Amino acid sequence: MEHKIKLLLSTLLINVLSFISLIAFAQKKEPSNAPLKDLDAFVEQMRNTWNIPGCAIAVVQDGKVIHAKGYGMRDLEQNLPVTAETIFPIASNTKAFTTAGLAILVGEGKLDWDRPAKTYIPEFQLFDEYATQHITPRDMACHRSGVPRHDLVWYGAKFTRQELFTRMRYLEPNKPFRSLYQYNNHMFMALGVLIEKVSGQPWEDFIKTRLLNPLGMKNTIFSVDDLLQRPNFSWSYNYVNGKMEKMPFTSNVDAMGPTGGIKSNVLDLSNWVIMQLGKGKFSGNQIVPEKELAQTHTPQVVVAPMELKYEEYSYGNYGMGWAVNEYKDHLRVMHNGSIEGFRSQITLFPRKNIGIIMLTNTGVANYWFVNVISNYISDKLLNLPVTDWSTRLKIEQSEAKNLELKNASAPDTIKIANTQPSHSLTSFAGIYEHPAYGEFTVIFQNNALKGSFKIFDFDLLHYHYDTFQTKSANFDKQKVTFYTNAQGQIDKLGIILEMALGKEIVFVRKK
Repeated sequence: MEHKIKLLLSTLLINVLSFISLIAFAQKKEPSNAPLKDLDAFVEQMRNTWNIPGCAIAVVQDGKVIHAKGYGMRDLEQNLPVTAETIFPIASNTKAFTTAGLAILVGEGKLDWDRPAKTYIPEFQLFDEYATQHITPRDMACHRSGVPRHDLVWYGAKFTRQELFTRMRYLEPNKPFRSLYQYNNHMFMALGVLIEKVSGQPWEDFIKTRLLNPLGMKNTIFSVDDLLQRPNFSWSYNYVNGKMEKMPFTSNVDAMGPTGGIKSNVLDLSNWVIMQLGKGKFSGNQIVPEKELAQTHTPQVVVAPMELKYEEYSYGNYGMGWAVNEYKDHLRVMHNGSIEGFRSQITLFPRKNIGIIMLTNTGVANYWFVNVISNYISDKLLNLPVTDWSTRLKIEQSEAKNLELKNASAPDTIKIANTQPSHSLTSFAGIYEHPAYGEFTVIFQNNALKGSFKIFDFDLLHYHYDTFQTKSANFDKQKVTFYTNAQGQIDKLGIILEMALGKEIVFVRKK
């Protein structure tokens, strides 16, 4: 009898210990996703509030994926849902892949962050000769070249990467070299050319073999053609005449691949984030040298303090392919991406081992929606009070819209009434060319002038004297001024295509 009692007590003790172990195990797992238990409901609420067709979100904590899910639709017309496998263009979040590639080459002793780029690419040439001789990979990767964006050189063009690289010598700077931060996509395209020169592989091949393959990123691709062949990718959407409509892929981002050409999904990008948070390691392998990866996360240049509108943010800095700042006193390394209506955001909290990935398929809400979701997740995982970012940013969106309407309805105080062109309309027709921006075509049709520039087609309506104004859905109210030479012939036209430059880009008549 005593033996049976002991056996019963022993069995009971084992069961109690097992139960306690199960509770302990459950409690151990619980913190990883318990703070996000309301995330699905919050995302759906915000999708409706901000009118977002579809998005995908992944969250990484302590080296593991604790959330990966799609919301809404990737194809409204076909009623196809977004999943965690849905591929989106990540746009400028590509830049960190390019700088990680550079970090690998620096770690191998094949490249130096601070040697002139011309050391590795003798044919490299910028508009400014001093900058040409002294600009380094670090300068290019942290946007302190002195050259403004000049994005309409590549956007919608048919230029190859090599052609775009060659045309950089005609991109006029607006600030002194190394004087300040000024975002420039061309410099990252040139860094891709640099990787090719140093490694002997095209940028795409190098990134695939040295980063994507070791990270198991099998659904991460580089070209629009490849994207359109995939069974699960997202279209982008925008409002057209008050209706959400599917947008085409037209930007020529493939040629600018190193600055914004990667397409991926949140599952693949989770591995990328795990490596970034893991000091270059993934699955026990050192993919990127720790020291050089840390360089990309380290502030290199101060960004204008636009974020100080809100006390939760610190002054902004830029590393190399990453923005570096603080959110509610927590170190944050992040980047946004925007192309053809898509918006992406990757956020790292290195000291907390937290990463957040956001991919969306509309630019209607700009970055307001992704900030709302990312900041909500940040507050939850950092155990901070949740800030109502949506209400704040809705006010910001409304203010931006009101300013746009105010500017659109403001009286035109520049136009001089009752003037006529100096020549017959047929005299303005021709093909005009700029060595970087390419061709600007003007034709005379149905007793009126029409123009085309890359993917933009428009009417040219007389404004005053020899200045005309564009009219179209996507290239509207741009002033085009024609100039007459000493022989009385129209031989040039000027148009402001880079606002930061503060003056016209001049196209010379070729025929």
